[in-house]
Amino acid sequence: VDFSAEMLQPGCDKIPEALRPRVTLVNGDAAALPLADGQAAGLVCGFGIRNVDRDKIPQALREARRVLKPGGRMAILEFFRPQRALTRAAHWFYNRQVLPLVGGAVSGDRDAYRYLVQSIEGFHSTADFAALVQDAGFIDVAVEDLTLGIASLVTATVPGGGA
Repeated sequence: VDFSAEMLQPGCDKIPEALRPRVTLVNGDAAALPLADGQAAGLVCGFGIRNVDRDKIPQALREARRVLKPGGRMAILEFFRPQRALTRAAHWFYNRQVLPLVGGAVSGDRDAYRYLVQSIEGFHSTADFAALVQDAGFIDVAVEDLTLGIASLVTATVPGGGA
C-alpha cells in the first residue's frame, strides 16, 4: 500500500519475479488502509512512516493494528530523531554537512536530501514513537538501533495470537 500511485510501480519492480503473482499493490492512505480487519499476518514499513502527516500517525498505527491478525507482527524501519546528546550532535553534523553533499553528488538533487534532514529533525524519537505504538494497542514493542542509531527498527505484536 502506498499513498503515491507513482511509487507502486518502482516497488513492484523490486519484487522477485516468482513472488509477483502473490503480491497485490494498492494505492491507499496509511490512516485509512483499504484492507479488511485481520487480513494481514505482517506489516513492514521501511522509511515511510515519517511521510505520514504527524497528526495522522496515531491513526495509521491503529489502522495497522486493525488489519493485522491476532499475533500479527509489525516492523517499522525509520530515521528517528536521536535522543542522546552525542548522537544528536553527530546526526546534526552528518545530516547538515555530509548527507546533502554526498546525496546531492550521487543523485543530482541536493534539495531531496535537505527535505530528508528536515523530516528527520521534525520526527519522533524512538521512545515517543514506541509509546504511540503501544497506545495503538500493540504489545511486545521493541526498539533496535541500527548503524549507531542512524536508523532504528521498531517491532510490535498484535495481542491474542496464542503460543
